[in-house]
Amino acid sequence: MPLIRNGKTGPGAPKPKGTRAKSGCYTCRIRRKKCDEARDHNGHCNTCVRLKIQCLGFGDKRPKWLTKNKCDEILTNIKRFLAGGSVLSPETSYLILRDEGLEATTSPSDSFESSYDTGFALFEDLGLDNLAEPVELEGNFRSWSRGNVLLPQSPSLSYNAPLISYDFEPEDYFTPTALSLLSFMDVESTLIDAQLDRRYTDMVVGMQYQFSDEGTRTEILHSIQSPGRHQASTRLLAFIHERRHASPLSIALEDESAQARYSELMAALNDPRSYDDDQAMASLTMISTLLFDGGRGDWQMWLNLVVKHAHILLGQTPRLALMRCNRKQAFLIKACIWFDVLASVTTQTEPSFLHVTRELFSPNISGISDVNNPDSDMMTVMGCESRIVWALAEVSALAAWKQQEMDKGRLSIMKLVQRAEPIFQCLDEPLNANDHPASRNLCSEVFRVAARVYLLSVVNGDFPDAEDMEKAVQEAVPLMASADNAVVRSTVFAFFVCGCLTNDNVSREVLYEQLRREGSIGNCAAVLELLEQVCMDPRGKQEPVPWRRALRKGNLLLV
Repeated sequence: MPLIRNGKTGPGAPKPKGTRAKSGCYTCRIRRKKCDEARDHNGHCNTCVRLKIQCLGFGDKRPKWLTKNKCDEILTNIKRFLAGGSVLSPETSYLILRDEGLEATTSPSDSFESSYDTGFALFEDLGLDNLAEPVELEGNFRSWSRGNVLLPQSPSLSYNAPLISYDFEPEDYFTPTALSLLSFMDVESTLIDAQLDRRYTDMVVGMQYQFSDEGTRTEILHSIQSPGRHQASTRLLAFIHERRHASPLSIALEDESAQARYSELMAALNDPRSYDDDQAMASLTMISTLLFDGGRGDWQMWLNLVVKHAHILLGQTPRLALMRCNRKQAFLIKACIWFDVLASVTTQTEPSFLHVTRELFSPNISGISDVNNPDSDMMTVMGCESRIVWALAEVSALAAWKQQEMDKGRLSIMKLVQRAEPIFQCLDEPLNANDHPASRNLCSEVFRVAARVYLLSVVNGDFPDAEDMEKAVQEAVPLMASADNAVVRSTVFAFFVCGCLTNDNVSREVLYEQLRREGSIGNCAAVLELLEQVCMDPRGKQEPVPWRRALRKGNLLLV
């Protein structure tokens, strides 16, 4: 039987050179990285918890078992773990560096008993850290927690069949070499993936597309049943959601393992030779990942990928193509149009799908925007009437045209007003669709009144004290004040634009408070921060509000 290492060094090994540094946990010392020395309720340093690596504890002298060879082995495992985290295949979700149960006096047979019954038994019998008490998270999602590793409580995630195939003698099980042969971490990763899938299904998809109808969500969930990039991206999104919930003040994508997963998906999805519907859905989810983690990042890159694919699907006849494509493709196209239109507010360029929104959603053209055709209506995708999507796209296009004319020194105010008139007519008309849930109707109305404020800022300039601007904001604020969480999170565009273009402190505080209420999951906190910066910027009344410059510089996507 292979021998257990007892910590004794062999001939020729260097003699101990006294105690190691007396600060930091042993894991961080082995990594030669600074340890924050702040400990959680289990006594683990926050650095290790954040990296999802086992904390080996604190002390003045190195433990006898922690030989030089063991340190080298641990360092190699840590480097491999941090560099190779993958969401595209089963992979370690938490790195165990030392199983203290191996050095206990437990008999081998004790460790095998009942390990065939459930997923929990395996973890308990291996002598890992004691599991914490059950923690209630959100919705119907309950989990057990050990450090930052979520282990399932739900019977649906338990297993009645053996989790590991034992092809070796029981005594081999208790050697470090044999332990590395176990697919222990693969088992844990499978459980983690199941948890992430359930978290996405139970909570995250409803937050990602808050006003999509049941049929759309069913199609999305069906799409991630098979392994692929879309499934991998939703697991990353669920992971980001969990981390933001656990650590509201931290950026989840700064986690090294999350960065590795994000980078791998970026490499996989950037291959134009294999880009398909699954990858386009994954790219949309990557935009959501950035939104859930604060709203900043390279969302433009992901959007560009989806835009190219959507243009291919639409071809030369967008209306006909959208009616002929399957439900998944229809959702993908409409979601892409929505992201593109709101992104144009930040980029201050003409939307990529301007010709498409004109053909599909113009109120002057009878087409798929017909309220009697709900399967093709943007209300069932993003909670916004199709004609309002058209209006938002036209305002962004008008703003881009105005800037071009000003740059050339030939802006005609009369022509500007003429171009704006059809948009005003559209936005003056209240809600058309009354057969939707009240929250979805309110969401669309918030977009309508905010789009009017946006349009006035193009025609009049960014001057809050203009009479018609004051009136438009006063009409919008009561609607936003009555908005529930789902409406607030979906209409951050409205909160930012209206908040920037009012000098009324009472109205502005109402908008501030609604955004504060939403906490840190999503981009509400980032929108609030940027809004406060714009409003605190000293300027004279004769000066326009520099909200466009601040938004472009902040690269914040108002979705």
